[in-house]
Amino acid sequence: TVPASLRDMFIPSPGNVFVGADLDQVHLRIIASRWNVRNLLQDFRLGRDPHATFAATVFGDRFTKADGYPEPGGKFKGMAKALRNLGKTLRYTGAYGASVGTIYKTMTRAEDEKGHLLNRNLKQRDVQAMYSQWMDAEPEWAMGWSSEMQAYQANNYLESPILRRRCDFADGEAATDLKTKVNNYCTLAGEADVMVPMTVELAERVPWGYAGANTGLVGQFHDAFLIECPAHDAERVRVLMEEVMNIKIPGWTVPITAEAEIGKTWSEV
Repeated sequence: TVPASLRDMFIPSPGNVFVGADLDQVHLRIIASRWNVRNLLQDFRLGRDPHATFAATVFGDRFTKADGYPEPGGKFKGMAKALRNLGKTLRYTGAYGASVGTIYKTMTRAEDEKGHLLNRNLKQRDVQAMYSQWMDAEPEWAMGWSSEMQAYQANNYLESPILRRRCDFADGEAATDLKTKVNNYCTLAGEADVMVPMTVELAERVPWGYAGANTGLVGQFHDAFLIECPAHDAERVRVLMEEVMNIKIPGWTVPITAEAEIGKTWSEV
């Protein structure tokens, strides 16, 4: 795993560029489809920013009237951006059933680009209040966690939602934290289920060395791809990458989406 702050060190060969894309909020999209989280389903249906909607749910006017809250289509800045990120951390850390104590530790370890702690004054009681607000607004999460455990207890394994890869959680690590592993599996394995056929298709359609040395698929990063290609071919590759990564999974309400970008360093895409 390469920290985002170091990604500008990675550059393509002379005459080449990078084309890259991440799946958009893929964890939330999978959870929304599998657990029917009403608020998330509405956000994706209406094209809203789910992190901003969640921050408004948790923080109310403190968020929507904060300095830096943008006009429609604008970017969050200042306190509004900080609260949006705080809510995002809460939901992503708690997505797999983490305790309030674990969420609190994660939040208070968060740093800005200069290494300064972002939430050093946060109290655990504040996180408890946020968590309670979240559970009251979106009870589908607790029901989803319960359904995963019930499925595991009924079969002694879980299956990934698309490719049906089984996991029995019989290793030593899972034995120490079975609940978290069970809550995690179908979402993370579902993301892999989505990425595997995409990886195969991109590798076939933009094969390694297709336009000279170092061209082709140079990276697959769990929910993202990076292709190196000649600058004159970048737009074709960008369109192709989006074609491969924007899909509708049968039976899932929310589509999987991505927007590819062209850049001269990894950090630019």
